[in-house]
Amino acid sequence: MKKKFKHNTILAKLLCIMLAISMLPCFVTNAEAAETGADTVGDVDGDGSITPKDVTKLRRYLAGGWSVDVATEDGDVDEDGAITPKDVTKLRRYLAGGWEISLPALFNSSVKVGEITFPLRTSWTAYMAPASQGNGVYLAAYMTSNMQIYMYESVAVPEKDFKEAVSSKANFEYIGQMFVDELAKQAGATNPKVEVFDEGGVTYGKTTGSGNVQGINMSFAIYFKLQDNSFIVTMAMEMNSSISEESDAIAFEACKAAKK
Repeated sequence: MKKKFKHNTILAKLLCIMLAISMLPCFVTNAEAAETGADTVGDVDGDGSITPKDVTKLRRYLAGGWSVDVATEDGDVDEDGAITPKDVTKLRRYLAGGWEISLPALFNSSVKVGEITFPLRTSWTAYMAPASQGNGVYLAAYMTSNMQIYMYESVAVPEKDFKEAVSSKANFEYIGQMFVDELAKQAGATNPKVEVFDEGGVTYGKTTGSGNVQGINMSFAIYFKLQDNSFIVTMAMEMNSSISEESDAIAFEACKAAKK
């Protein structure tokens, strides 16, 4: 049997976090299913990497007549506010190398959710502005043009409970299982998985899974850590049968960067 927390305070607050997952039907009702893309500028075909295929798709988009759709935030590699032949040129030079060309960073802004600052992309739409859910829980949610949803949560944790929570990986597994149970309940997830790992001296928990919400396939990647006397959670959701490597990476990078 996995070790449970001695104190009930943090558990009560963790249950408040489940509000985010319980809101999934609301998100799905207000968003149309769409082909999942990416949030790396230049990756216009959304396969998780920048290749010559992206140049081809961008050229066809500009030429017209190819039934190709490209989001401005993905194809505007020179960040002038529009997709033009200059973007094709910059992308080709980036792939060729030797031009000292770099593409825009994955995150270019930040947002404070409670006492924790999370990284952000200015191209994301604020689906839910940072707001208190009570009991020290803060929540924010953002949507990309490709209908990917990223949720940020922070929970203030009393010092005594914080020290106990970070004392054992079993505690992280227990937290992850709570997410698994809620995913099964709210989204019918049948294949959830919990992982606990260390990176850079920090212990992270990860829960992944997929399910069906109101007839739409949904996939999830949830990362969490205990830092700065706070429980920090980042979650990526896609209208797809499995989470993409790109969305998973964004959720993890956001969790790593989040701090007071």
